[in-house]
Amino acid sequence: MRVLIIEDEEKLCGILSRGLKAEGYSVDIAMDGQHGLELSATY
Repeated sequence: MRVLIIEDEEKLCGILSRGLKAEGYSVDIAMDGQHGLELSATY
């Protein structure tokens, strides 16, 4: 399963990403809303 994280706090993204990856998820990260919208079009 793929998960998209849209969050501007770098530390929080890292924590969430590591936890989700440890559970077997594929994780994409966007640091702002515009990039998040672009990435969401690929889901």
